[in-house]
Amino acid sequence: MKLLPYFVVVLIATSLFSCKKDSTKKEDTKDCSLTEANLAGTYKIGTVKYKATASAPAIDATSMTDACSLDDLETFKSDHTLVYTDAGVKCDPAGDGTTTWSLNGKSLKAGSDSATVTAFDCTQFTISQPDFMVDGDSLIVTFQKQ
Repeated sequence: MKLLPYFVVVLIATSLFSCKKDSTKKEDTKDCSLTEANLAGTYKIGTVKYKATASAPAIDATSMTDACSLDDLETFKSDHTLVYTDAGVKCDPAGDGTTTWSLNGKSLKAGSDSATVTAFDCTQFTISQPDFMVDGDSLIVTFQKQ
């Protein structure tokens, strides 16, 4: 019975100072796997890079891209329609248009153009288009979700 007071003190102390469950609701984590459903949305060009060869370092080519193209919007609709909107600074001639798009694994096809999606995180995606100007080079474009 001499241990009872110590047991009560320990019990009270542990109940007062023990870890409490986090009362904040844990945010639902969104599945950010590369799927057509997750890719659907409106995007704007973030960066443009160019690689002269597969082993060459990528150089920033954003400043070499027409300013009127950098603010344009590309909307990948869930019905596989891609709407290109010449937003902000208008290009001459304007570049508005509509085509179809599809995603098969990491292969993204928009109209007659194809590219490989090299990164995707639900807020942006990066594509690489090989043999852009010459054999062996590649254009790398990152799109930011709007």
